Amino acid sequence: MPKGLRLSARLDPELAKKLNYLRRRTRATTTEVVRRSIDHYYRAVSSEDSDVGEAIEATGFIGCGEGPVDLSDRYKAELGASLSKKS
Repeated sequence: MPKGLRLSARLDPELAKKLNYLRRRTRATTTEVVRRSIDHYYRAVSSEDSDVGEAIEATGFIGCGEGPVDLSDRYKAELGASLSKKS
């Protein structure tokens, strides 16, 4: 089995402080913090490439409402009727 990439990086004092905080807070090794950070960053960047419609559909938002099948065609009439019932 091939070994993974070995990484060497220089961190400025502020990033080193953040890394140490993450290590203490999560009780994870430096390697694990770097792995999780790369994975998190990858998911954030790759989700920017996805279609907004796909993202909304993945949340379950699309199709979660109830109403007439043709509501998108006659929503103004439905809204007007609903508002007139309230007054």
